[in-house]
Amino acid sequence: MISCWRYLGYLARHKLKVFAWCCLLGVPWRGLLHDLSKLLPDEFFAHAFYFFGDKLERKSRQTRLDRAWHRHQRRNRHHWSHWVTVDDYGCISAVEMPNRYIREMVADWAARGDGDPLKWYI
Repeated sequence: MISCWRYLGYLARHKLKVFAWCCLLGVPWRGLLHDLSKLLPDEFFAHAFYFFGDKLERKSRQTRLDRAWHRHQRRNRHHWSHWVTVDDYGCISAVEMPNRYIREMVADWAARGDGDPLKWYI
């Protein structure tokens, strides 16, 4: 239970930082909506227990986290991977990412990189 509260606190701080960056980048509404899917049970518990749970059990939780991360990227258009597709023949293509989601992505990276989006990306 403690891991859930710790993750919720982390998530609230992250969302606040992203909101501030989204406001600076002219997309405040995207900042309000940012990462809401992380509150859904299939994402929330996987992240909470992997990052804030017992360190010894982390490896056993990797598959659950991988699935949650995949769902998160598909649900949230601010991830560049949301815009990449693989067809039935294995050909990879990208759809143009709208500007508002690019700005939200940069805000997300800036929030994670202590104000430097490139730091997070690298």
